[in-house]
Amino acid sequence: MEKELRMIQNEYGGGLSLSVTNKYTSVRHELALLDENKKTAGEVVKLINKELKINTSVNELKSLYFDLNGRLPEWHHSGMFKKTMGKTFFFNLEEIELLRENISDYHTPKLSKKEKELLESKKKKFIKKYNGKEFNRIQINEVSKYSVIIKEEMHGKYGYFEYNSKYNSVVYYSGVTFKSEKTKQKFINTYLNYKKEK
Repeated sequence: MEKELRMIQNEYGGGLSLSVTNKYTSVRHELALLDENKKTAGEVVKLINKELKINTSVNELKSLYFDLNGRLPEWHHSGMFKKTMGKTFFFNLEEIELLRENISDYHTPKLSKKEKELLESKKKKFIKKYNGKEFNRIQINEVSKYSVIIKEEMHGKYGYFEYNSKYNSVVYYSGVTFKSEKTKQKFINTYLNYKKEK
């Protein structure tokens, strides 16, 4: 199948795999699935959870990868889900080993629904107490030095999606702005680096 997929790649190496796979997935996605040196993020989660007896997630592995490498892991379009183009993330064998070595210190046990609601409520009270101002999908020139960026997105044909350095597109930022560096760091340390008591 690899040969057939490469024959239908467009000039940028991408394209839709439909004529070969009968699926609305990208050629890059199908080639990554065939690569023996790569595993999907979902597969890596199962592997690490079984080996280390923890309960990590795709999002946590993505965050760890970003912290270690300063960018998101490889990903490709993997079909339509609820009118939105889905994405599958991939890690190669070297990256998997790096994640395995660092996940134990990074891992945050999942919060219950009640714990999540309590944490979110405390964040809102903190923002209100320190006169923080939340912002949504603004450009970099509007972000101040006391801003805490919580989400980075781009906009494409199918709407907003997580920032990816592969695309030469405008990045939109969401988060909260405070009035001092001290308050900004206190918010980060208290709520973004939050660790559930074990």
